[in-house]
Amino acid sequence: MVYPRLKTYGLFLVVITIILYSCKSAKKIVPTNNTVLRIHVPLNKDEHKLPLSAVADSLHYIPLETRDDALIGQIDKLIPLNDRMIIVDKEKSQSIYLYDLQGHLLHKIKRQGRSGKEYISLTDIAVDPEGKRIFIWDSQGQKILIYTFDGTFITTIPFPYSVHSIAYAGDSTIVGYCGYTPNAQFSKHSQYPNLLFWNFHSGQIHPACYFNEGLTADHVVGVINNFSVDDDGVVALIPMNDTIYQTTGNKATPKYYIYFGDKQHQLLQQYIDNLNNSIDVHRSIEVFNNASPCLLMNFLATRNLIYMFFKKRQTYYYGFYYPKSKRFIEASTSYEEHLNGNRIPVTNDLDDITIPFMPIAADEANHFYYTIDPYLFDYFKETKDSTLRQLMARVSPNDNPIVVKVDMKVW
Repeated sequence: MVYPRLKTYGLFLVVITIILYSCKSAKKIVPTNNTVLRIHVPLNKDEHKLPLSAVADSLHYIPLETRDDALIGQIDKLIPLNDRMIIVDKEKSQSIYLYDLQGHLLHKIKRQGRSGKEYISLTDIAVDPEGKRIFIWDSQGQKILIYTFDGTFITTIPFPYSVHSIAYAGDSTIVGYCGYTPNAQFSKHSQYPNLLFWNFHSGQIHPACYFNEGLTADHVVGVINNFSVDDDGVVALIPMNDTIYQTTGNKATPKYYIYFGDKQHQLLQQYIDNLNNSIDVHRSIEVFNNASPCLLMNFLATRNLIYMFFKKRQTYYYGFYYPKSKRFIEASTSYEEHLNGNRIPVTNDLDDITIPFMPIAADEANHFYYTIDPYLFDYFKETKDSTLRQLMARVSPNDNPIVVKVDMKVW
């Protein structure tokens, strides 16, 4: 079945995402530190779709309260905390919403304008859970605004650097993801940094993870999550790099290494060379679609589970890795655009309907989160699932999105 307005994060990006970024991409970097968790990926060649019940126990639906002063166009970012959820709509309402875990609206931050307390663009946000602060990155205004969880303005600090997304790394430090933007002031040996660590108290800034000057930013969009959180804090996914980095202090330290096979590095370099020879976006997309290396597009970690979303040529994979048991569960599907194919290899068998499972956030307690739009329920009016029928009776097609909290299995 094809959903004409479906807003899932894998489908929205894959057709235009050209992943070029690297950390010293011309060299093979395999962490040797014993503290690095090395994850071996089976990479089975045969298509293998997986029922969601194989990795998850249950689904919990959280309808987000709909009010005239709180209409969410699209959820661009979801940050689950112990006692609330932070929802970001960057494009439609250009607002930040704080909900409790039952979906009741607690606060809304919408301060657009050109004053020192307002943002011109809502480029991204980061959260300090302990200090109960929200950092708003306004790329057009070249500043970061700091608010409390209840929407009280604290301060504005100039930030004249080019980054795509941000996270709070602790100790008054914001880490920004540069992508392929050439921050010229940090050029070193014909390379530019992928990450910037900025201490907003001292003003000190430290670049990290450099890419080669010859690589271009044309047509590069990004991945689903550049930053996520594990037990030790914020981790960074840098595309075209099979190492996931822990961001602490003012540096990026290897934390996880995803092993895709002995030929992975060679195939990555060939892919970069092909992209360097691409002259327009259409050619770059073709190169991306047929890429021989594995390209990692999402990484989420909970207390007992690591989730990965990656592709190799036209095969898309989900990987579920359990560090304690070292068990790896893999699902895959072959995508064919002319057949209205689906890039999601997990079928949702837990709620009697087929709304795709595409997690965009995780918490420490082994929960994944994704969202659905209420209008999709029109496709499943005949469902016999009592929970869904009760939910359908509570929401209308034009209501705010529904957050789905997934209780994952532990092996």
